[in-house]
Amino acid sequence: MGSGGHHGAVSTTQISLTPRTPTRRSLGTELERDRLQQRAARVRRVIDALRERAAAREGGAPRPLRAAIEDFGRELSELERRLRHVGGT
Repeated sequence: MGSGGHHGAVSTTQISLTPRTPTRRSLGTELERDRLQQRAARVRRVIDALRERAAAREGGAPRPLRAAIEDFGRELSELERRLRHVGGT
């Protein structure tokens, strides 16, 4: 055989014919993410306002105010969990 080269050898490199594009989210998913982000922003503002009100009270915040802050905190946690699920944080 000649000089020991691999003349005429077929390359085994494979070329993908489909372009690699990032996975696109559906319109419904985008709208859900936007809605959750807006709701989370509103709940954060409510929590901030309630905390300001609680801090301004002499003698500490009354139980209903503390309970409201806790409730909104739980709601915010749930919204953030859902946002992670739809890929929107």
